[in-house]
Amino acid sequence: MDCNGATPGFDPGYYVGTFLVSSGLLPQAWKASCAAYTSDEPYFIVEEDVEEEGRVFIAFEGSLDWFDVFKADGMFGQCEIESENHGDLFGFMEDEALVHGGILKRFMDMWENSGIQSQILKAGEQNKTIVFTGHSLAGAIASLATLSVLEKYGRTVSVFCVTFGCPLIGDDKFGQVIRRKGWFSKFCHVLSVHDIVSRVLLAPLQLIHGPMEVLLPYWFRRMTEQNNDKTNSFMAGIPLSNQQIADFYSIVLHHISALVTYSNPVSMTAPESMIRESIKSVFNLSPYRPFGYYLFCSRSGAVCVENREVVLQLLYYSLENSDASTDLAKRDCISEHTEYGSCFARILNNRMRLGRPHEHLALPEARSYDVCIALQLEALGLGIQNLPAQLALQTAGEREKRLNMNSNKQVIELSKAQRAMAELEWYKRRCKHEGMGYYDSFKLQKDKKDFRANINRGRLATFWDEIIQMVENNELPEDFQYRTKWIYSATVYRQLVEPLDIANHYRLDKHKVSGHYLSAGRPRRYQILQKWLEENMPSEKQERKPRTEPASLTQDSCFWAHLEEVHHSNENHPQEWMPKLKEFENLMKRLIDAQEVSPEIFLANSSFMIWWKNTLPEEYKLTSPLFSLMEGGWKLYSKLH
Repeated sequence: MDCNGATPGFDPGYYVGTFLVSSGLLPQAWKASCAAYTSDEPYFIVEEDVEEEGRVFIAFEGSLDWFDVFKADGMFGQCEIESENHGDLFGFMEDEALVHGGILKRFMDMWENSGIQSQILKAGEQNKTIVFTGHSLAGAIASLATLSVLEKYGRTVSVFCVTFGCPLIGDDKFGQVIRRKGWFSKFCHVLSVHDIVSRVLLAPLQLIHGPMEVLLPYWFRRMTEQNNDKTNSFMAGIPLSNQQIADFYSIVLHHISALVTYSNPVSMTAPESMIRESIKSVFNLSPYRPFGYYLFCSRSGAVCVENREVVLQLLYYSLENSDASTDLAKRDCISEHTEYGSCFARILNNRMRLGRPHEHLALPEARSYDVCIALQLEALGLGIQNLPAQLALQTAGEREKRLNMNSNKQVIELSKAQRAMAELEWYKRRCKHEGMGYYDSFKLQKDKKDFRANINRGRLATFWDEIIQMVENNELPEDFQYRTKWIYSATVYRQLVEPLDIANHYRLDKHKVSGHYLSAGRPRRYQILQKWLEENMPSEKQERKPRTEPASLTQDSCFWAHLEEVHHSNENHPQEWMPKLKEFENLMKRLIDAQEVSPEIFLANSSFMIWWKNTLPEEYKLTSPLFSLMEGGWKLYSKLH
């Protein structure tokens, strides 16, 4: 496999980097980010001179009043981000996810108290792609704005995000959700290999507050001078002594080193658990982790990667490399934060070279995977002699390769599981032909075909339990359960097979011993697989078309459990019966109106039809919302299928 093949962790970034350079996106985004420093509004807008479609750049301001960010609560300024507390902007986010509180507050104030939302709607109506961008901490605002548009407007608005020198702002849960939603490709973070700001929030706020309070005005002045075309007239130097810079550099570097070692411990002499506990006893580890694509720029060229483990390794090794040991190099960690405009020519040159091995590399017998790693190290100015960096990239790449191999193996196993699914489909059709739905047939267990269906039910349960276990053990790619193939397969399995589990629960009278299925008997696998579908629903709902005929499988896989609970409540708990009956009738009406219930529930010998005929009082039926359906309307419904 050559360097242009599917090399784990690296190849996607190569093509993304190529696109960014060839499209001219980066220089335009940088120009808008610089202009935002002198904008009277909290954002600055630049529209391409194109009558239709095209791009709109929305850059967020970089101002002097960022000091409060470094006075946020918590050791690293983190807070929980969730839909309950943050409106409809972050409804996709899990409760446990963390984001920098000061940056989140700044974003929410801007979003609610400026005209940014009207500008977004205007661009969407004009079919323009919105490019959110920003330099430094303003890049963090651009990231949150991008996420908010993806959540609120879905696929109706095209959006992309480019940041320059932006720090990490969200924890691993935050990044996982973004990757699983397939949104990571919407973000490109451009970082200079020596720019300390991109690493600064990996150190405790109390340790970096002093230097940042001094440096923020310095960077602000340089950016406003750049915007006024005075890039060569910096009269004032860095407002820190060499010793202060060295101390600042060491604090940040040591915390990155601890985080990288803790995340990927490599030791030949001690167990990993001992290393991790030792690190935690000495260092307070930042919760923030990478997400999206990262374009690392150096004087030697550039590298674009998406693998978050590789990003963490490069954040450390590119700052730690031996060239950074001098006072001048450490001052580069400060000055490079404002010099992104000078790196685009080098990026273009590196793009032209990255795809083929260099003849002078001393790797005559190396695997092409190793050659790709060596090329990246060289492009970042690290060199192939940096063995720790090379080993770190190899380890991260091999892990991603292993996850992809596991995923491919499960695709093969899925094809085997689909044979059992096909047999259950045949079982369902045969039961229908005999005048009794497969739910009721399985519940009676009177025929050999019912026994065979039970065997297939067990095989499929084992398969999906193993899949879920691998997901929870991080043995599969993070976006595994967000892939259309697996969402579809999991949903069909749940809708076809869960009725059999419900039938088995009530056939064995488990409801009398442990309780009803929904409260005490539903296997965890169905809850998880249902969550997979629900987490993918927001983006799909906007494009969902109404059904033109009834579903072959009832979309609510717990339909029969609801019916059983209503039926048994009437027998054993009359005081609970009416509320449960009303709830069930409303559920039925919703399913019928959406054509999401299978017509086979109307077979003469089905539990549903028997329940309607023999359980409900005649006087009640007349007032039921199901009356017109059950008195003949179901025949028309069934004919539609």
